Amino acid sequence: MALMAMVLKTEADISNVVAFISTLPDKPAAPVIQGDVSKGKQLYETCSACHGSAGEGNAALNAPALAGMSDWYQLSQLANYKKGLRGTHPDDIYGQQMAPMVAILPDEQAMNDVVAYISSLQ
Repeated sequence: MALMAMVLKTEADISNVVAFISTLPDKPAAPVIQGDVSKGKQLYETCSACHGSAGEGNAALNAPALAGMSDWYQLSQLANYKKGLRGTHPDDIYGQQMAPMVAILPDEQAMNDVVAYISSLQ
């Protein structure tokens, strides 16, 4: 994104992009990840402390809303935390908090389950 943002040289450029984005439909993408929603609900209990019981997020904790987010994106980010591709930079305070939380998800099936549950919150 940093490279893309470099083409926005003025406040007017940024305003124009924001105006365009606001015209796009605001409906969640169809789920593509298969998982056990009931198992995912149990796993999500820990997540809800920051992301909210309905996946609504919490700005005070810098925890984004998860409900309505693309499931494939959520799964890829969980995998990135698991692999150490996210949450390891010393300046990434919030990522460092999230990285150990992914430890409650022992394998890909557990990640699929929790993501399937989050998708059910839409």
